[in-house]
Amino acid sequence: MQKIREHLSKFWIVYLVGLILLTIFIRTIVPKTPQKRQISESGSIFELQPGFILSEEELGKLQIVKQKPLGTNTILETKSGFDSKNNEIIIDEKNKVIFVKEHVVYDANHTLQQYISKIGKPDLVLETPTISDAIQAHVFLEEGLVIIAHKLDNTVQQRWSFEPTIEQAFLASWGKEMKPDGSPSSQDPLPN
Repeated sequence: MQKIREHLSKFWIVYLVGLILLTIFIRTIVPKTPQKRQISESGSIFELQPGFILSEEELGKLQIVKQKPLGTNTILETKSGFDSKNNEIIIDEKNKVIFVKEHVVYDANHTLQQYISKIGKPDLVLETPTISDAIQAHVFLEEGLVIIAHKLDNTVQQRWSFEPTIEQAFLASWGKEMKPDGSPSSQDPLPN
C-alpha cells in the first residue's frame, strides 16, 4: 500500500493529464445528442431548420393558414408579421422540414452585416425580380441560408433555410427565379 501511495505522489500529474486526454478523446468520438428545437407558443418559425422533424403538437403551434401539395411534399403557409404575406415551410411526408421562407418584420438593426460578420461574405448575390428590384438575395451555400435584404440599407426582408448545397443545385431549385447581377454591389454587398 505504501508503494502505491509513493507511486501516486510521484506521478499524479501524469495520471491527471492522461485522464484529461481520455475525457477529450471520449467527447470527440461519442456523438452529441442534438437539442430538440421548440416552437414557441406564438408559432415563430425562426428556429426551424431543414432536417427538423415536426411532431403533431409542433404542427399545431405553427398557426397554419393554408396547405398546398408539392409533389410528395407539402407547403405549409403560416402567419407572419404581415397580413398579406405568409411564411412558407416545405415538409415531406414524415413532417421533416425541407425548406423555410420567413418574412421578417422591419427592424433597422437587423441587417445583412450581422450575417456576414458571423458567416463571411455570401457565395452568391442575386437579383430577385419576382420579389422586388429594390432587394437582393445573399446566398450562403454551405450554411443553407439566403438573406434577402434591401439594397440601400441592407435591412433583412426575408430569411430562407435549406439543406446546404452547391451553386448549380441552388440555382436549379430554390434560386431558379433569381438572376445574377453584374453591378459592383453584387460583388461586394457592403462597403468596407
